[in-house]
Amino acid sequence: MKSLRTIPKMATVVACAAIGLTACSDEPTIGERPSSRTVPLALEVSSQHAKAGELVAVAVKLDVQPGTAGVIQGNLEFDAARLRYVGQSPVGSAIAIVNAKRASSGALTFGAFNPNGIDGRVALFVFESRGDGYASGFRYVSDMASGAKGDHRKISIRTVGTTFNSGLLVPTDASVMTAADWSARIMPAGAGKAAIAARPGEYRENLRYGDVTLDGLVNGDDYIAVANTAVGNDQLIIGTDDPGNDKDLVIAGNVFPTNSGGVCGNETDGTRRLDGDDYIAVANFAVGNPETCAGTQILGRGPLATNRIQINAADTIRTAVSWTRNNVYQLNGIVVVADGGSITLEAGTRVEGLTQAAPSALFITRGGQIFAEGTLERPIVFTCTGAKQPGCWSGVWISGKAPITAGTTGNPSPAFPAIGGRAPVPADAGGCNQRVGEAGNAPFFGGCTPTDNSGILRYVVVEYGGFVVAPNRELNNLTLAAVGSGTIIDHVQAHGGLDDGVEFFGGTVSTRYVLSTGNNDDGFDADFGFSGTHQFWIIQQDQGNVSSTDDSRAFEIDNSSASTTLTFRTSPRMSNFTVLGANVTADLNSTASMMIRTGAGPKLYNSIIDGYRRAITLRDAATCNAFATGVPEIRSTTFTDVLALGSSVDEALPGFAAPQCAPATVAGTVGEAEFLSLSNGFRQVAGAGAIDGILFGARNNVTPDWRMRDAVAGGPIEGATESVSAFGMTDVAYRGAVGPLNNGAIPWYAGWSRSFTSTLVP
Repeated sequence: MKSLRTIPKMATVVACAAIGLTACSDEPTIGERPSSRTVPLALEVSSQHAKAGELVAVAVKLDVQPGTAGVIQGNLEFDAARLRYVGQSPVGSAIAIVNAKRASSGALTFGAFNPNGIDGRVALFVFESRGDGYASGFRYVSDMASGAKGDHRKISIRTVGTTFNSGLLVPTDASVMTAADWSARIMPAGAGKAAIAARPGEYRENLRYGDVTLDGLVNGDDYIAVANTAVGNDQLIIGTDDPGNDKDLVIAGNVFPTNSGGVCGNETDGTRRLDGDDYIAVANFAVGNPETCAGTQILGRGPLATNRIQINAADTIRTAVSWTRNNVYQLNGIVVVADGGSITLEAGTRVEGLTQAAPSALFITRGGQIFAEGTLERPIVFTCTGAKQPGCWSGVWISGKAPITAGTTGNPSPAFPAIGGRAPVPADAGGCNQRVGEAGNAPFFGGCTPTDNSGILRYVVVEYGGFVVAPNRELNNLTLAAVGSGTIIDHVQAHGGLDDGVEFFGGTVSTRYVLSTGNNDDGFDADFGFSGTHQFWIIQQDQGNVSSTDDSRAFEIDNSSASTTLTFRTSPRMSNFTVLGANVTADLNSTASMMIRTGAGPKLYNSIIDGYRRAITLRDAATCNAFATGVPEIRSTTFTDVLALGSSVDEALPGFAAPQCAPATVAGTVGEAEFLSLSNGFRQVAGAGAIDGILFGARNNVTPDWRMRDAVAGGPIEGATESVSAFGMTDVAYRGAVGPLNNGAIPWYAGWSRSFTSTLVP
């Protein structure tokens, strides 16, 4: 017999969701406040001794005043050896979104919510008994709970145990309900949505918080989408740009808490996540309850700037100037910020190098500064005019006064070019080394000030930069030359460049949260004694670059000469890198993930590197000897889909110099494979699909998801790590740049960075 259940409160929220009226509510008024912030929760079970094959109902019940609780989210644990999950049945006033992926191991993750309040039975589950003895296995583990009616104050859940109630009827309509089932239940028939392709966080004019489906409405489709993602049924990124399933969950869906300046979604600890507070806030707005964030326009989603200000090559910046987001600043040639000058860019500002100028670029010379502080919602973008393609302009160059190993302390010969008004003299470098950029017309750099401050780059995208002046003389997407440790490089992307993504010519600057994606040459290129600490990097090689003569790497690391007796050597400390190479069999230019040369001593920790013909290349005896003395280090790093650790036969290809470090070639030195086999925590995983067992969607160029999968037994698959806190970096319990997949957790790169235009076109 089918049980009869009346759900008048569900009908109320359905009607309100459909027409957006607060008058539909039969709950307490907005001004009422609960008498307590601790709510008792009990589990009701229909039968204590059901026989094998019989159905058992389990209800989650809140003993609370109406209108007190708006959402609970947690896990119902049960004895999977004695019970099989059948499905759920709607009950009371609540919408209950269930993730049953761990049902076979005895856990259901779910969130139950109603913007006007939930009380009494808020979720009803049905199980099939596999035999007696299941009664003691039920347990509720709370994740979060908060109030109703726009009251997002936290509520504590106090579990009061399990009771057995023969009056709890077992519904016969229980099923595994999907998002579509809930949408059909609460949304009027025929509610349409726009078919717009979107990437997470992409610009949509006038997009409001809560409109995750990008259809111009905030309704049941939106809060059901947020709820399903929060409990882990749907993904934040993968699939969110599929036709007919377009969503923006990482910005539009992340509406709680509301922070100063109208910014939404950043937790107090700086993280971002979707949870019950977010979907109850979206539901509140959808039914007309007050919300401070949901329904408001997302910052940076107003009309794009059209007023264009021309900056000519002759307009050298010698004082403090400001550029604002209501203008587009066009660089008609090389624009220089001279010694003593500074440029401040407002969040959301766009700068475009003129494609027809050869080259057009922004040069911050030694003594000049740039303060480009974007935000998650309004990144600052440096790009070119017109059609976007690698090399359509020449990128950003920043010079500083930090030390370098190569150059001259005297009068250079030939003379330095007079960039920014005059040529440098020895006093400009304080008597330390200085030199001019390799492209010939690039600024001079170097000095005696390790703590030199060239400004700030934060939430900045530099795209399609780079210019080949002559063979081995190039401008890069982003060049940091002798930049000092007083400079901040944080949340920066270099995308689709013609040469390197980021190149460091000496200096001491440290970097965090950097993407180097789709660049034609190296992702991280360092030389001239470069140091600093570098954590949370993603390097994604240009998979459309199949030239056999480019010698592209994820890392290219050199000293200025093959000497191990220099006062200091190139020795960056790098941790938590996620590196994705191109197809190792077709793309001959990606012969090795890391090339180390001329006695350089990089130290790489806690990283994941995928998709190269070999792991590393040691190019000369000085480097092999340095490895033998333990100066460079590779620790707790996983290599997947790497055909060889270091065999000269793999690099004996046209246009490449063969490695000189095999033990049989240089007596007493350490070769690549020998060194890696001695590295602490080194792991090699063979197979073209090995990375898919570690990262969620690493090789998806259009909507990549670089989060790590959780191991079935709990904890990251690649969990053995080295402590890096002694070097000023952050200790985390995982390898790679992004933490493990966690329901609702938004990765740091999502929402502000850009991805490939298509699978093979950056």
